[in-house]
Amino acid sequence: MLDNIRIIFVEPEYQDNIGYLARVMKNFDLKELVLVSPKTIVGEEASLRAAHAQDILQNLKIISSFEEAIKDMDFVIGTTSRIGNESTSPRLALIPSEFVEKIQKFSGKIALVFGREKQGLTNKELTLCDSVISIPASKDYPTLNIAHTAAILFYELFKGQISLPKPRIASKAEREELISAFERILKLVNYPIHKKEIAVLIFRRILSRAVLTGRETFTIRGIIRRIENSLKKGLHGAIR
Repeated sequence: MLDNIRIIFVEPEYQDNIGYLARVMKNFDLKELVLVSPKTIVGEEASLRAAHAQDILQNLKIISSFEEAIKDMDFVIGTTSRIGNESTSPRLALIPSEFVEKIQKFSGKIALVFGREKQGLTNKELTLCDSVISIPASKDYPTLNIAHTAAILFYELFKGQISLPKPRIASKAEREELISAFERILKLVNYPIHKKEIAVLIFRRILSRAVLTGRETFTIRGIIRRIENSLKKGLHGAIR
């Protein structure tokens, strides 16, 4: 899906925002950047802010109108901080998670559009979008910088494309071994019998909430075993 997404920045005024946008695109495997009628050059400052995303700057396209930038797109998504309602907004805004769910299985070309730094996208431009996305933020200051907006949206897109290794969760048998070892420790330290039941219950609850991995359980079991052995040696020495 990421290969089918075009990032469009309408009338950018500052080189640093172009560079930062390119950098965030690179972070999340997005490659195609289109600038619509930029009000600045794409020069040294943009290059500096882009860091290792020089290839994105070198391959970007500059197009004279918004309509031309989206004409070959199958689905166009605009960004806005003006949420509005059915009577005041050309499009009802989605939050990032809804936006990703909406396009997750979409196979056509997608345009994700960022508006001007000072005024965003016009109502006319929003009307040309198939959908609008907005990031919930403080009512006192709801407008995010373009790089911050891009990072949030690109991450939401990217995380659905990757699969991080998941550790094995400890089995019930492994947890029960820990609990048995804990009970043996209580016995060795002469923990009061009338308090033992509640102590074991609390320990069991802690294990359940922690959702331990197999590796974590193995390590804790090893520590408890050493404690148990040390206590047994101490008792043996006292008896002698």
